[in-house]
Amino acid sequence: IHVKNEFEKRASSRFFGRLDTLSLPFQDDFSSTEVFPNSTNWMDYQVYVNNHMSVNAPTLGVATFDGLNEQGMPYDIQAVGMSGPSDTLSSKAFNLLNRRGSDSIYLSFYYQAEGLGEAPEINDSLVVDLYNKNGFWNTVWGTPGTSVGVWKQVLIPVIDTNFLHAGFRFRIRNYSSLVGFLDHWHVDYVRLAANRLYNDTVVYDFAYSATPGNLLKNGFTQVPYLHFKSDS
Repeated sequence: IHVKNEFEKRASSRFFGRLDTLSLPFQDDFSSTEVFPNSTNWMDYQVYVNNHMSVNAPTLGVATFDGLNEQGMPYDIQAVGMSGPSDTLSSKAFNLLNRRGSDSIYLSFYYQAEGLGEAPEINDSLVVDLYNKNGFWNTVWGTPGTSVGVWKQVLIPVIDTNFLHAGFRFRIRNYSSLVGFLDHWHVDYVRLAANRLYNDTVVYDFAYSATPGNLLKNGFTQVPYLHFKSDS
């Protein structure tokens, strides 16, 4: 019920679809929300924000791409054996009109194939598109499906004048089986900032990378306060 209500709320135009302008530096490690991405940062809500589908994530919370839409339904249940466009994670707009190539703006993120899900095949892929000043998406990066491995970080320069405009956006998409919860990719720690270099791969952040262990005995997750008060 909670997920259904949240979906209906976020499906309204009050939460998604607006081109609110974001500022640099931008960062989202998917730790502030569950199930759906943060509506402050993202235009759509097809990815699954969770903390249990990946292996050794950089920080607590990842965005998982698969073959299910935002309602948890297959994109095309009849497309057996076919791979096609599935989940999309599109940023809201940035005003880069007064930026220059010398500002050295880079987009970066971590990604992992499979994790604890199902490995994407060679005909599946994860891609990144940038929105140019003429109103078209340009694919600037992609990687084919593979089995589970270590997390990898991607750094993409945003220095071409075609991308330095008001209304710049970026999006991450996957091509996968369209029939269900398959061909998983996990994305974490998306960053867009100026004054970066291609070897700017170190993240200076103190963050949880896994759910903390239980502080209570016998598997308890909650204990009434009066129990503590009676035996301080």
